[in-house]
Amino acid sequence: MKFFDPHNNGMYSRVEKNISGKEMKFLHLGEIYDGVETERDWGDATEDYILEETSTGTILKIEIQTSEEFKEFFEEKFPTALGIVKNLSENQL
Repeated sequence: MKFFDPHNNGMYSRVEKNISGKEMKFLHLGEIYDGVETERDWGDATEDYILEETSTGTILKIEIQTSEEFKEFFEEKFPTALGIVKNLSENQL
């Protein structure tokens, strides 16, 4: 799986777990800059997205394992990104 920013730079990852409608887990493997993939040793850098059904809807839980190098990125960018996901999920036609 490849994740890109608006400039087509980003990261590539392997899907570690895919349980349809329940869970998706990615292991991050490397970076992409100017179209070139560079493997990185990030250890167990993962993102795990878990959907839990409740009586009133669905809860999205996210578990992130990352190095200190990327902690600030996730703290800064994820609230905005999750706000977009929330809006999309609650306002489908």
